[in-house]
Amino acid sequence: AILRRLYPSQQVASHHALLAIEKIEELKNRNRRRRESATEEDDNMEHDSQLISDVEIQILSAIRTLTCHPSIEPHLAETTVGRPYANAMRRVHERYPDDADVSYFYAESLMVLNAWNLYEYPTGKPLSQDVEEIQTVLEQALKLHPKHAGICHLYVHLCEMSSEPQKALAACEALRTEFLDAGHLIHMPTHIDVLLGDYESCVQYNLSAIIADEKIMRVSPDTAGT
Repeated sequence: AILRRLYPSQQVASHHALLAIEKIEELKNRNRRRRESATEEDDNMEHDSQLISDVEIQILSAIRTLTCHPSIEPHLAETTVGRPYANAMRRVHERYPDDADVSYFYAESLMVLNAWNLYEYPTGKPLSQDVEEIQTVLEQALKLHPKHAGICHLYVHLCEMSSEPQKALAACEALRTEFLDAGHLIHMPTHIDVLLGDYESCVQYNLSAIIADEKIMRVSPDTAGT
């Protein structure tokens, strides 16, 4: 009971991940019954089969791996759910290497396991073999999806800790120009700007980020402070 109070977000994640798995099974059973029924029309079967794609099923199943132990103690999280989730996402990525969201979820799963511990300072030497995999996944994804918010966001975080922060400039431009109402995404390029000495952009785009946040808080006051 104490752990449930300490980690309520884990309880929420577990609940909704389980609901997603139950919905997958419901759709599978519905399609199975229709295939077995000679009276159902083929176009109805086709319509149901497209309610959820295989890639969505694979992602949701992997996420269930991450959330299946709510209230887990932090020191057990990596071996119990974190690394198994990353391994599950690796398999999904091998199956769908060109899917933008799969690339995002896979790279993010590895980055979380190495949070703020990707590169040695000040040498820029990778501290984990995961780093090369993260870089490969994100850079391949950016070639296909150069304006994907999540991929650009992660690439900024990857490069800001490296010895080559300038590699993220194209991703920064996408975040600045494509997501004008997302304060945090507008702010993200300033992580790179400050490292490159572009202090004017730091001021300009952090101000733009504040303005975007204030706009959202006016439109949706319930989000203020979250």
